Amino acid sequence: MEISTTIVERLLNAGNVPAWWALIKRLLLIVAVSAFAFFIGLGIAVGGVKAAAIFFGMLAVCAVLVFPARLLVYLVTILAFVVLGQALYFLRIDQAIWLPAVVCLVLYLRVFIELVSPANYQNNRLPFASLLILLFLGWGLFSSLYSWQSGWQLFLGSKDYLWYYSLFFFLLLTQMDMAVFDRLLRCIPVFMLAQLPFVAYQVLFVVPKRTTGIKWDSVVGMFGGDPNGGGASGMMAYFMLFGFFGVIELFQKKVISFRSVVFIAISTLAAIGFAEVKVAFILLPFMGIYLYWDVLFKRPILFMGATLLLIAVLWAGAYAYFKQFGENSSQRDLGSYIERTVELTVDPKIINYETGEIGRVAALVFWWQEASKIDVGRTFFGFGVGAVKTGKTMVGQIAARYYPLYRPGRNSVAVLLWEVGVVGALLIFAFFLATALLAKRVANWPQTLGRDKAWLRASSAALFFAVPMTIYNRDMTELPVSQVFYVLLASYVLVAYKFYRNRNE
Repeated sequence: MEISTTIVERLLNAGNVPAWWALIKRLLLIVAVSAFAFFIGLGIAVGGVKAAAIFFGMLAVCAVLVFPARLLVYLVTILAFVVLGQALYFLRIDQAIWLPAVVCLVLYLRVFIELVSPANYQNNRLPFASLLILLFLGWGLFSSLYSWQSGWQLFLGSKDYLWYYSLFFFLLLTQMDMAVFDRLLRCIPVFMLAQLPFVAYQVLFVVPKRTTGIKWDSVVGMFGGDPNGGGASGMMAYFMLFGFFGVIELFQKKVISFRSVVFIAISTLAAIGFAEVKVAFILLPFMGIYLYWDVLFKRPILFMGATLLLIAVLWAGAYAYFKQFGENSSQRDLGSYIERTVELTVDPKIINYETGEIGRVAALVFWWQEASKIDVGRTFFGFGVGAVKTGKTMVGQIAARYYPLYRPGRNSVAVLLWEVGVVGALLIFAFFLATALLAKRVANWPQTLGRDKAWLRASSAALFFAVPMTIYNRDMTELPVSQVFYVLLASYVLVAYKFYRNRNE
C-alpha cells in the first residue's frame, strides 16, 4: 500500500460525485482539521507537558496502526537521524528523545498484529538469529521482576534501549524484498555530505562561544547533543566510518565514482577531526583489517602499501590531535599524549571524585567488586532494567546507592552488566556478532547484488565492532539514533539473508 492510498484520500475520492460536493468535502475536512488543531493546541496550553504527551501518544497509536509499513520505517528513521538531533541541539527540546521511542513502543502492537495475521503467514516466521533478541528482551523482563523496585523504573529504563527492537521485528515481518533498505542505503552518502555544513557551523560559531568543558564536544554534526555539554560525536564518527567503508566497497564494485569517494572522505575526516573522536583512529585500522584480511593473502604488496599509507594517515591525525587538543605543560610530545590517553582508558582505578565519573575499564572493575557484595546471584541475573539510570524524574536503585559520589553506568557494557547481568549482556553481544558474521556470509554469495555486497560488508564491520564500542560510551543503551542505526543494520542483514536465500532455491 503506497502513501497515495491513505484513508483520507480514499474518503475524498470514493465514488463518482459531483465536483461541487467534492469541494464541500474538502472544505469540511479543512475546517475539521483546523478545529482539531485548535483544541489540541488549547489542551496543550492548559494541560502542559502531560496533555502534549497524551496527544502525541494517541497520534502515535493512530499512525502506527494506519500507516503503510514502508512509511513507518521512513518515519522512525527520519525522526532518529534528522529531527531528533536538531530538536536537541538547536531548539533545546530535551523531551524530543521521546519521539522515536514512543513510536517504537507502540510499534510492538503492530508487530503483534503482523505476527498473527493469516495473510502474512508465509513471512511471519522469524529467523533463528532473532531468537537471541527475544531471549534478551525476555531476560530483561525477568531480571526486572527478579529485582523488582517499581514499574516506573522499568518503563523509563526500557525506553532507553528495549523499545527500539520493535522496529527490528517489524522489518523482518513486513519486508519481503530489499526495496526499503535500498532507498535508505542510497541516502547514506548524501547524509554523510550533509554533515559538513553542520560541522562547519559548530566549529565556527558554537565552539568559540563555549566557556566551560571541552569545547570540541560541541561538534556533533546532525547527531544532536548539548552545545554547552556533551553530544553524540562518537556515534557521528562511527556512522561516518561505516559509511566510508561502504562507499569504498561501492567504488570497488564500480557503483560510484572516484570523485564521490574523495568528497565523502573529506566529509568523514572533517567530522572526525573537528569532533576530537580519538577512538576513530583505533577503529579505522581494525575495521580495515576485519574487512580486508583476505587481501593480505591474495595481494600482499597492495595490502602492505595500504597499511603504510594508513599508518602515515594515523600518525598525521594523532599529531594534529596532539597539537590541537593535547599539548600542555604535562604533555609536551606526542608520546606522552598517547600514553596519557591510553592510561585514562585502561586504568582500572581511575575515578573523578568531583564529577563521580568512573574510567571505562574502572567501571567494569567497580561492577565486579560492588555487585558481588550486594548479591552474587544478581551479578549474573542483573538488578533490573533502569537500575543505573539517572534522570530528572527517576534515579534507579543502583544509581541511587552510589550517586552522586559514583556514576556506575559509565558505558554500555557497565549498564548491561548492572541491569541484565552477565547472561543478558552475553545474549545481546552474541546477537551482534552473529548478525555480523551472517552479513559477511551473505555478501560472499554469488547471487547477492553488487550494491548489497558492499553495504553488507560495511554492516558486518559496524555490527561486529558495536560490541567493543560498548566499552567506549553508552550509545548502545542510551542514544536513540544509535538504537535505530543498529536495529536497521541487523534487520537489513536478516532480510537480505532471507531474500537472497530464496532466490537461490
